[in-house]
Amino acid sequence: MKKVLFPLAWLLLAGIFVVNPAMCLETGKDVQTAPSSEGKSLEDRIQKIEESMNLKKEASWFENVKISGAVEVEEGYSNTDLDDPAGQDEKTGDVDLSAVEVAIDAVIAPQVDAHVLFKYEDDDVFLDEGYITLKGPEGCPASLTAGRLYIPFGTFESSFISDPLTLELGETNEGAVVVGCRLLDEKVNLDLGIYNGKTEERGEDDTLSNYVARVTVAPMEGISFGASYTSNFASTDAFSEQVQDDLDQYVAGWSVFVSATLMDKLTVNAEYLAAIDKFKAGEIYDAADTTDRSPEAWNIEVGYAFMDNLNAALRYGGSNDGDAEHGEFLAETQFGAVMNWDMFNKTSLALEYMNSSYAGDYQTVDTVSVQLTVEF
Repeated sequence: MKKVLFPLAWLLLAGIFVVNPAMCLETGKDVQTAPSSEGKSLEDRIQKIEESMNLKKEASWFENVKISGAVEVEEGYSNTDLDDPAGQDEKTGDVDLSAVEVAIDAVIAPQVDAHVLFKYEDDDVFLDEGYITLKGPEGCPASLTAGRLYIPFGTFESSFISDPLTLELGETNEGAVVVGCRLLDEKVNLDLGIYNGKTEERGEDDTLSNYVARVTVAPMEGISFGASYTSNFASTDAFSEQVQDDLDQYVAGWSVFVSATLMDKLTVNAEYLAAIDKFKAGEIYDAADTTDRSPEAWNIEVGYAFMDNLNAALRYGGSNDGDAEHGEFLAETQFGAVMNWDMFNKTSLALEYMNSSYAGDYQTVDTVSVQLTVEF
């Protein structure tokens, strides 16, 4: 099965463009040739020249390219309280440029888009996303996206500065091929993809052998819910760093999520994400660990908009088997509050408090963060 996943993706792509061959061959207006001036009035000639100039103007490449991005400056204070009396509690604080993003989106043709996202983070500049999207002809709900992207596993909706525990456990940025389908006026969205994860089964070749799927349903405005699945849970960005060696076998992961906005004021986001089976003792966190582990995480946020430009939210999150009792991967419990203020056009200020407690009462971390963000 693994050997045919990659060819199947491109067969699916071919299927998109044979749904309606006549429409697939339609590439838009043909370039007009210069008309004969015989029998034409001066007014007609001027009109033809103006039309030709307009066609050339519409074809200008820079008019089909959009550049956008964001700059984030963050000030933070952290107090780490160790449960061990012999340990040294720690207080830290700093202000710095926390992130810069620059995105380039180009419409290459009516059915072809390209996207590139550069990011500065942790004193490093890197390519975060880069992919091409091929869309089906008008009336065809399918599309294909290929390149480096965040695979469709989880949603990780949040109003906070700090990432939810579900994102820390499940976010996955990989080279992938994803086929999408939008049905019932986009009330039902289906995504199916293949990728080569960061972790491998013991003795297996390093091949394109992992797959992911997600379904999202939006029955009415302001309400959506869904579920997702990945065949290799240990391939997520942060969790893969906790894997000690090649796995005895892949452990799949799944998630469910819901988002609702009520009366344009109250917003609720909830997500649960977990491994379907257990990792064998010593495969994750610590090679000397004698316990089978099945990591899971959840996040619940409730927000309220006091005004169009001012809102606040509360968070409760947690995890099981998300930490090897004396590590710092995932907090066992987490709660906090945030206030977001849109000061000016595309300029926002956020103030957040977060309390995180780790397994075995190893440590408790209190953080206060202020983030100024400008989008362009």
